[in-house]
Amino acid sequence: MYMIKITIIEDNIYARTGWETALNSEDDFIVLNSFSSCEEALNSTSIRNSDIILLDIGLPGMNGIEGAEKIKGWCRVVYTDATIGMIIGNTVTITFLMAGAGILGPKELAPTGTEVATTLANIFSSQWGSIGGFLFMFSATIALIGTQLGQLAGWPRLLADSFRICIPRFQKTFIWKTQFRIFLIFFLTTNMIIVYSFGLRPVIIVQTGAILDGLILTPLQALWVGIGLYFIMPKMFKKEAWTLIKPHWLLAFGLVIAFFVFGYFCVFQIPYIL
Repeated sequence: MYMIKITIIEDNIYARTGWETALNSEDDFIVLNSFSSCEEALNSTSIRNSDIILLDIGLPGMNGIEGAEKIKGWCRVVYTDATIGMIIGNTVTITFLMAGAGILGPKELAPTGTEVATTLANIFSSQWGSIGGFLFMFSATIALIGTQLGQLAGWPRLLADSFRICIPRFQKTFIWKTQFRIFLIFFLTTNMIIVYSFGLRPVIIVQTGAILDGLILTPLQALWVGIGLYFIMPKMFKKEAWTLIKPHWLLAFGLVIAFFVFGYFCVFQIPYIL
């Protein structure tokens, strides 16, 4: 069974001990550590490993508001990592589009079947020598492996967390590692079934994945993430807490743009593709 990990920051020893005793008596909770000050807590690893942090506002030294801002710094690391990943992904995609337009277009080539990678490698070799073909094959291999590893690390974890939150019985039946492994095996199995079913026709797999993931899933994700962040989350926290954790307005702007751009392609372009 998954247990919600908690860290307590409270300068009153009686309140701190009381909270710790009460929470540890519940089957679903475990208190990782308790501290009397924000300075002490920020120097530990408990903050990073906690699902919930109970933080007193009126603390000596660094008060609770200042401490919350420091703790929020971990969120900035996640935001930065996600942003860098998005930029790299978009850059790679745009680069391949430019390469296709500049090389495949003039030659009027549309590689299909098992010859896609080797045909493209030969084209790069004809333009930039053998080193060009090698770099293309090497980069394509890294991109494929990196994408697969990223998908297998992200989606099973996301679905395991979603099921744990939305289906209490699922949480009580399996420990967190088992939940993650269930979805990991599911993704590995379905990936092999899809590849085997399509045979050696990577273009069809890419086209189908682009339609399902890029055009249909993206606007739905943008819509529900926006609803969750800006309509549901404010109701879950007090005004002071929401002020500290609310997402930057740029995130809302990006979600709106993603919803309308990909929604347009989903509604007006998919019928022509199909």
